[in-house]
Formats: sequence, structure tokens, C-alpha cells
Amino acid sequence: MVSDFRVDERLLRMSEQTSTRRRLYKSDTSSKEQNLRTLAAAIEYVSSQRYKDAYLASLRKAGIEGIDIVFKMEGSIVEAIKTAEYYAQTDWYQNLLSLSGAIRENWLYYDERDQDLIYYRVDTVLITSLLAMMAGYYDSISIADFWLYFNPFLQLLIPGMPGGEHMISHETVRVVFRIAPADAIEEFYHQYFSGRVIDTEHMKQYFKREPVLEEKKHPAVLALDGQEVRGSYREGELNRKKKGAQQVSLLNTQNETVVASQTVQKKNQEDKAAVLMLSRLAVAVREGIVLMADAINTKLSFIKFLDQNNIDYLLPFKNNAGNKKLKKACEDFYNSNLPGMLQLDTIYDSSHGRIDTMKFSMFPVCVLPEEVREKYPRVKSIVVYEKSSQRAVKKISAIVDEDELPDAKKQTGPVTHTVHYYLSVRDCCEDALKECAYDIRSYWKVESHHYTLDTVFMQDRMNASNSNYLSMRLNCNKIVYNTLNYIRHTEQNPSSRGGNNRPMTFTRATRLCANNLFFAMKTMVEYFVKSKADVQEQSKTIPTVINATPLD
Repeated sequence: MVSDFRVDERLLRMSEQTSTRRRLYKSDTSSKEQNLRTLAAAIEYVSSQRYKDAYLASLRKAGIEGIDIVFKMEGSIVEAIKTAEYYAQTDWYQNLLSLSGAIRENWLYYDERDQDLIYYRVDTVLITSLLAMMAGYYDSISIADFWLYFNPFLQLLIPGMPGGEHMISHETVRVVFRIAPADAIEEFYHQYFSGRVIDTEHMKQYFKREPVLEEKKHPAVLALDGQEVRGSYREGELNRKKKGAQQVSLLNTQNETVVASQTVQKKNQEDKAAVLMLSRLAVAVREGIVLMADAINTKLSFIKFLDQNNIDYLLPFKNNAGNKKLKKACEDFYNSNLPGMLQLDTIYDSSHGRIDTMKFSMFPVCVLPEEVREKYPRVKSIVVYEKSSQRAVKKISAIVDEDELPDAKKQTGPVTHTVHYYLSVRDCCEDALKECAYDIRSYWKVESHHYTLDTVFMQDRMNASNSNYLSMRLNCNKIVYNTLNYIRHTEQNPSSRGGNNRPMTFTRATRLCANNLFFAMKTMVEYFVKSKADVQEQSKTIPTVINATPLD
């Protein structure tokens, strides 16, 4: 009986504390005075001896000893309070509360835990996880370490943080990541993030663009491609070769932003995921893009969907997916050298340790047999991309003239020659061919996106099978990728020399966020909540006082 009474008393105390926190961090605050009172309460708690004792006990419990942690903690608290007071004077904290409330409302339906008895709310854990990933802590164990190391900052940064005696475990992080189903996570990503990311006029001044036609606005290119998570495995299957997740993404190649994402289990399901993602986009957005994808997605059913929704496309095709007759007819006409073919000047590119020779051609679809072209009613032209590659020894400038090529670089190794055919809804003219050539070359930015996810975010090392967990981790990777990509293009690259305006690397952008957690959180909130304040101007006045180096 005594044991039962103690349990009831503990639960009652937890309920009262949780209710107090929920009233303190209510998401519908509208006045700056109320925000200041909320932040003042957090500052008062972090400055109290009660928090310091609880935090030191948590550090010692984790095996961190030594007098250095006392000095580090004292200095961190002082710096965190100064910067928090600075941010309290802007609309940033109000936007953070709005973001926290939106996450809590979307996840409340799926969270079966008793909300009056939990310390780790969904919105608190997810916002902390996003901030940790921006600072380079990607998996569940690292996120739990981040929670411990930088708890004084998190107490002021994130609403609803539990006290210093409550340090989250990696298993609790996994539990929170598994709460919502995959489709709900992807729908939330679209509603709260994708729709706000597509702000072309605002992003255009920050993101570098390759020159195309000067007098004509070039439509945005959405690159559709899937990426297998190699470390995952399918739940309930004994064969580890059957992977648990295939992430399909729509990447805007102009600003290198992931517009939408969808998780499937097989490679041949990319077209179905694309139909769902494109259906979620607004009509105005769908009509102002050019869709590109792999040849595996060039199916008659998918092309019919694009035609019905008036979506322009430039799709490659091969002998698969019912395009064998089309491929044969295009090859016969291209090799026959008949009149009616448009061609651009040959492009030589030697920027990647090899010499690439690229030729772009176009001919109208009317030259093909009627029984072939009747399956593609909106297609007006066929684009031919012919490429030859050869390894080179000496690295030279990116683009050279044809006459200087033999003397500028020594060629070695065998020559690889490929010819690709594309379906285009553009008219057969020189301007359209220039646009198609730009689209084809920019499509490969999606491969650079995949490389970043594998090397920086370590996405291939995700050894998991739960579909909810995989979808949450993958979508968090996309959110952090967009935010870091925004930072690396808006912040000045300290390593740029000699007028080189190349953006900073993702690794350097991660280090920048780790050195200033308040800047990282502010940038993420303003980027996704779409604050009216100019990020580039405000970032110049942000005091860089927080160094997120883990405690020794």
C-alpha cells in the first residue's frame, strides 16, 4: 500500500509540473510582452542554483567529471542569457513558438502517451533534433549527447524543455521518431515546409544561377530521383538485400532546394510517388516547372498524368517501359542525317579530371511514324544528348576552345560514348534547344544532393527497419539540408580567395551552426516560418558568442 501511495504521489507531482510547463509555453502567444515573460522565466530557471546542481548531477551521471565542467557551464549560462535577451527583442521568439505549436498540433493525434505524464514532448524533441542535426549530430545517440552537452542553451532556445535532471536517452528519441506514420510525416513536410520553401523571388537574389537565355525567364527544373538507404532493411524479411526505404525527392535545381519527398520500398515505385508529390503542389507551381526524371519513370501512365495536369517535362527514354519502338524510330532518324535537325555548338568541359564532349540536337516529333507519335500527344520534339568522355592527366580551366584542347590537356584512357534521347513538350527551335541543354546539365545536381546526404548526413548508415522512424529521419535530413543550403549561400565563405564567390561547403556550414546555436535556430525558424525580417541583414549583427564544442 505504501508503494502504491508513493507512485500516485509521484504521478500527481509530474502532472502538476507538466501542466505548469504547458501553460508557460503556450503556442498562441501574440504579444511581445508575453514572450518576454516566457523567456524571463526560462532565464530565471537557468540562473538558479537548483538548475546548476541538477545539471551537474546529470553530467556526473553520464561519466563527465572534473572541475572544468563547472567553469564551462558557468560561462555558457552567462553567454546564453545575453544572447537570449538579444533575440527577445525581435519577432524570432514568436515564430519559434508558432513552429513549436504547429508540430505539437500535427503530432498530438498520433501521440498515444499521456500528455500530463510525459517530460519529452514531441515538438521539443523534434526541434532539438533538427538543431542537433544542423550542428552535426545526426543519429539518435548523438542527439541524446547533444541534449546533454548543450542543455543550458536548449533551456533558453526551445520551449517546453524539461529540467536539468531530465536528460533524454537515445531510445526515447527513437520512440518519438516512431510516433507518426510515414504518410503523416510527408504530409506535414509538404504543408509546413515545402509550400514555404518555394519563394523564388526571395531566393533568387541569394542563390547562384548559371546564365541561360537573358531575355526570357527560364522555368524551374524539378529533378525527380530516388535514393536507396543502404543500411536499412525491410521489416519482417530475412533477406537484408531488401532495403527498408527508398527516398524519392523533387529537387529544384535552380536553388538546390528539396521541394517534396516521399518514401517507397522499391525503385520501380518512383512514378507513383511522383504523382502524389506533384498532386500536392499548387497549380501555379506545377504550371511553372519542367520535370525531369530517370528513364525508368518514362511510362505512358505517368506521361498521361503530366499531360492531364499541364506539367511540362523533359524525360529520357530507353528500350524499357514500352518505349522500344519510339527509341528505334528516333535512332533511325538521328543516324540518317536527314534535314530538319537543329544542333548547338559542341561543348567541351574539363572541370572534373576528364574531357567531356557534349553535343545537343533536336528534331520535331512529326518526322516519326504516326503509330509511334500518337502515344505522346503533347510531345513536340525529341532532344538528343550525345556525350563522349575521356580521362585526362593535367587539370586545366573548366571550358576551353576546341583548337586549344589537344595542347591544354593530355588525354589518356579509353573513350566512353553515350547517346540519350529525351521527350520534350517544347517547340523545335534554337531557343528551346538551349533551354533543354541547360536543363539536362542542371539535372545532375540531384546526384550532388544524394552525395551530400550520404557523406555529410551519413544517411546510408541508417541501420533501421521501422517505416515511421525511417521516414522521420529522412524528412529531417531534407529539412536540415534545405536550411544548411540556405546558410551556405547567404553567408560569406571565409575560404573564398581571389574573387571566388563559391558557396561554403556543407561541412563548413555545419561547423558554423555548431559554433553559434542561436544563429542556427534563428535561421531555421526564419527560413521555414517565413519571417518578414531579412536574414542576411540581421545575421550581420548577431553576436557570435556560443561555441557548441562538446564538454570534455
